[in-house]
Amino acid sequence: MPVMMKEAIQPGRGSEPRSESPRPIRPRGVSSRLPFLLFVAIVAGLLMGYRYITGSEPYRMAEDFVRQNAEIRNAVGEVHDCRLWFPFKVDFPDNVPRLHLTLTVRGAKASTNVRVSLIRDRGKWRIIAAFYEDRKGVFRPLLKEEKTPAPVRQ
Repeated sequence: MPVMMKEAIQPGRGSEPRSESPRPIRPRGVSSRLPFLLFVAIVAGLLMGYRYITGSEPYRMAEDFVRQNAEIRNAVGEVHDCRLWFPFKVDFPDNVPRLHLTLTVRGAKASTNVRVSLIRDRGKWRIIAAFYEDRKGVFRPLLKEEKTPAPVRQ
């Protein structure tokens, strides 16, 4: 009898045996992984879009223009790095694709942002406007304004 009394008095032991400690209930299946999978899909889509744009002909044309421009070299020194940045936009005025890119340029002396606008004309891309941001934050033109001929009326 005294042995039974000791067992009953000991704290932490009840009359029912416990097999496991209680754990929080976690959902199983797709619903628990959906936010993570959605995040991974969005990041993958952004990376693929970035790679697609930086491998395109208009981007390469804009990057070459920036790297070879004398005013940019005077402002930032030799260009070390040229990357696509935000904002970039595509619009279709008069059913002609127009692309507006912003490039972050890092040079030997300084860094700047360059905005380049391209248009697809007769199957080829051409730069129609380009501006860079000087040290004061003012955008300076890199191209002389192109005069387009007025339409001929008959």
